[in-house]
Amino acid sequence: MKTPHALLLVGSLLTATFINCSAATAEIADPGWPRVFTKEGNQLTVYQPQVDYWKGYTYLHLRCAISVKAGRSKQEAFGVAEIDAVTVVDHGARSVKYTPTRRDIRFPNLPDADAAALRAVVDDLKPMSDITALSLDRVLAYVNPDEQPQQRAVEVNLDPPAIFYSSKPAILVMFLGEPQLKPVEKGRTDLLFALNTNWDLFYDTAGQRYFLLNQDNWLTASDVKGPWTSAQKLPEALSSLPADDNWADVRRHLKAKKAKSVPAVFVSAQPAELILTDGDPSYSPIKGTRLMRVANTDSVVFLNTGDAKYYYLVAGRWFRAASLDGAWSAASKDLPAEFGKIPDSDPAAFVKASVPGTQEAKDAVLLSSVPSTTTVSITNVTVQVVYSGQPQFKPIEGTTVQYAVNTPKSVFLVNGTYYCCDQGVWFTGATAAGPWTFCTSVPAAIYTIPPSSPLHNVTYVVVQSATPTTVVYSQTAGYSGEYVAASGVVMFGAGIVLGAIIANSDDDHYYYYPPPIHYSYGCGAVYHHGYGGYYSASHVAYGPYGGG
Repeated sequence: MKTPHALLLVGSLLTATFINCSAATAEIADPGWPRVFTKEGNQLTVYQPQVDYWKGYTYLHLRCAISVKAGRSKQEAFGVAEIDAVTVVDHGARSVKYTPTRRDIRFPNLPDADAAALRAVVDDLKPMSDITALSLDRVLAYVNPDEQPQQRAVEVNLDPPAIFYSSKPAILVMFLGEPQLKPVEKGRTDLLFALNTNWDLFYDTAGQRYFLLNQDNWLTASDVKGPWTSAQKLPEALSSLPADDNWADVRRHLKAKKAKSVPAVFVSAQPAELILTDGDPSYSPIKGTRLMRVANTDSVVFLNTGDAKYYYLVAGRWFRAASLDGAWSAASKDLPAEFGKIPDSDPAAFVKASVPGTQEAKDAVLLSSVPSTTTVSITNVTVQVVYSGQPQFKPIEGTTVQYAVNTPKSVFLVNGTYYCCDQGVWFTGATAAGPWTFCTSVPAAIYTIPPSSPLHNVTYVVVQSATPTTVVYSQTAGYSGEYVAASGVVMFGAGIVLGAIIANSDDDHYYYYPPPIHYSYGCGAVYHHGYGGYYSASHVAYGPYGGG
């Protein structure tokens, strides 16, 4: 089922699907160096550039060695190209594309006439107007983080969510608050579905039982909290689901298969995580440290023999416990120094991006600060805002901004004017339903929305420039929920408190908050520099749609 589930793990730097695409396209975006250009017997070789500075992640100054073979000459003439350029960052391809605004080509020790002839060959083979792609990682390697603007640090919540553990097969069914059941279609009372979970879960009113689709088999229980058993027969009401795409996945599995084994089913009405080990924990020592990584789990868990405590990393936060069964407490602020000693060659070295003070953590902050841009034509407005009933707005505490509570779009009311942020682009309108135009000046009040608001992420989208025909919008990783915490570590979302507030909302519109940045937990989110951000653990225990 696709909708109307709340908070599916989607977008930007999070899903494993997106991440894998990014990694796959990186080589295409930057095919490596040197690069050779030929035409009509002439040849230009361009060697890997050296970046001198990247001002504001927009203006690039670089130098590169070049060599030219002109005509039938077998002798190469070597020179230097010094370039000023404007850049556009493609985070998906993990590349920086630059267009020169000035190019100085020098051939030392050659007569002026010869140098001029060679410059003409370069201009012919590689016109200054050509766009060139560099690997984002190559560029960042030259950048001094202290000289670059950094994504601002904000206070995020570090309290642990509910953390379940099982050494046997298990699944986590997470609700946004208490289960909310609604008819599968208007006018029906025989079959209800759970609105506020990402699992396909139904309630048969005739038999007064719940039915949960778990991969290709069904589980059933008389109480949503269990115990759950294998469903031997499905209720007749399930065979008459509406024939639309929304229920296609469910209809494909209506021939009930008996589960080979029934997993443990953990049910939570609050943000939660699940640690699964394949049997009792096994360990892999980390050389040069007192750490042992728990080897037979997809989760990131260590045993520190120095204090005999387990450490669990998720969403950029560290939690500790004396046992995998808990109780867990926050450990991000006083993490043992052992974690900073993990060798770069160890498979667990990726966790150092979440260890305060490490170079990896600083690199992650730098990467999160590199903006991506979206350029739009002012005549091509396509956004549509749909409300459940009449538009309803509520104030954001501590600001003069109101936000719409009954639409999945991020819509705001400031001083009588409406603003909508969608797909990293700002729109404005005179009414809550539009018509909308591209916004060229976002009110300052929008940028006072605090991290405690589910809509804080829009404060990372700004208007970079505007002309009579186009607008350029810029966003950093905060728009995808990758917040820089006060400790200098990039963390995912605002944490447990905000998730709990949404889950326990007094109104019926909590499921309209756009996914997934505020919830933090329920997907096993882990940072990986090589992938460019956070991604989901994506194992089946979190459900068919990738997490909370």
